[in-house]
Formats: sequence, C-alpha cells, structure tokens
Amino acid sequence: MCRHPLAVPLGCPAPFGVLALQRVRHPAPPRPSRVPSAPAVLSAEDILTGLDADQRRVVTELDGPMRVLAGAGTGKTRAITHRIAYGIAIGRYVPQRVMALTFTTRAAEEMRLRLRSLGAAGVQTRTFHSAALRQLRYFWPQAVGVPSHRLWVIRLRC
Repeated sequence: MCRHPLAVPLGCPAPFGVLALQRVRHPAPPRPSRVPSAPAVLSAEDILTGLDADQRRVVTELDGPMRVLAGAGTGKTRAITHRIAYGIAIGRYVPQRVMALTFTTRAAEEMRLRLRSLGAAGVQTRTFHSAALRQLRYFWPQAVGVPSHRLWVIRLRC
C-alpha cells in the first residue's frame, strides 16, 4: 500500500484531480525486421555530394551552433544528418559523443537509419523524452540516494 495521501491503488478509479502513481515500462520502439550492415565511413567529399549550396554551408561550418530556418520538406533533416556524418568523417566528432534529438520515435529511427547509411552508426538518436528519462535514471542515485529502479513516472488519470 502506498503511503502517499493522494495515491490511489492501480485498478481503482481515481477521483478527479488526484494523481495515480503507476510504474510505467515503455516498450522499445519497433525495429526494422532487417537492419542493414553499417557501410564503411564515407569520405567527406562523398557526404557533400548532392547537397545544395545552403545545405552544404550547414554541413561544412562546424564551429558553434547553426540555426536552420526552413519550411517543411526543404531538407533540414538531411542537412543535420550530413553535418553529423561530415564531422565524423573529418575527425571533428566522435560518434559515441554525439546525440541527435527529435520529437518522435519514428523521426529518431529515420535519423538513425540515415546516419547509419552515411557511415555514422555510433551516434545516439533519441527523442527528447527518452533522453531526459535516460539522464534521470543515470543521475537519480547520485542526486536522491536511492536506486533508479525506484523512479516512478507520474501520470494523470482522467
């Protein structure tokens, strides 16, 4: 039995405005049935082929952050994935120290496959939520002093 005064046991309807504590296990995102093997790392010139002038500028200027303002379908994701792969190809980035964040699991999987096809297979691609949860699980024991398996996700039940 939970000792929290507003907690409601699972399976019981929660009164309006009361939080119900529930341990949530998120299933892993669906994986493609056959993951292609990682190709050899492409050369920097190979990565730049097929990019327009604006995309090439985004890809090659690696000093500092780059803001890309463009409409839907203009190649923002392509420019970002090529920028990461280009930085890895010229030795500027280490794949295991790069994280690409997206809003949806579908976009994260798409970015992962694109990076893999460009030879940047070791890059972490996550959603904002999965990255935050991973950091919580890692730092929770140091910050709170209890094991991370005691981390609960609180969801509103309507």
